[in-house]
Amino acid sequence: MAFVREKKAGLLFLAVLLVLATVLLWNRGKALFMVKNTYYVLLPDAGGLYRGAAVFTGGVESGRISSLKFHPDWKGVVIATLRVDSDIHIPHGSDVELTEVDRIRGESALLINLVGGAGYYASGDTLLSRDLLSGKPDGQDAVERLETPSSAEIFRIQVLASAIKRKESDPVFHGVPVMAVQRNGIWKYYTGNFNSREEAVRAKDSLRARFFPDAFIISFPDDKLIRTDEKSN
Repeated sequence: MAFVREKKAGLLFLAVLLVLATVLLWNRGKALFMVKNTYYVLLPDAGGLYRGAAVFTGGVESGRISSLKFHPDWKGVVIATLRVDSDIHIPHGSDVELTEVDRIRGESALLINLVGGAGYYASGDTLLSRDLLSGKPDGQDAVERLETPSSAEIFRIQVLASAIKRKESDPVFHGVPVMAVQRNGIWKYYTGNFNSREEAVRAKDSLRARFFPDAFIISFPDDKLIRTDEKSN
């Protein structure tokens, strides 16, 4: 009988712990078995973002970035895949913006700005960032500009060179979105799309400190190496 009572007491204790753990997780917005919705965001600038970066809605963390990759057709535009709690409803007309969360480490997050609109985005829909919208609800003006070739000089960061082609999801990239270009039999991997040398230097310094100690800047379309050692900075 004593053994039975002890067994029941042990099971009761475990049940109480499970209930407490569930309540704590729920209060932190991370309930057990929480269903996630998937959204895609087009970003002309993904500086500081990485796979696993936080997504905030109304100032509260509501999800994470599950992947980052360059758009196959729009030069320099990054597609971010978001996994957001299913109890978060995003009205049509809402926009997304990049927000800095750690200046020292150069880390950013995404902030979804909710606005009143007719209906809600469904899981699988694509959102546009505030920078891309350019004041138009459908972002068409920005899309047209992106589809127009430009001869202006831009700067990108080369993070890796390899004799073999690697997938964007390869752990060696640490979730940083990259673009692969083959030159003379060598695959080179670039990230970023900067209009100024100063922006590129800041991004390069952040990437060197976090993931890629040998990262350097290349200018396009001339494919020139920009030397930015401590003396030139």
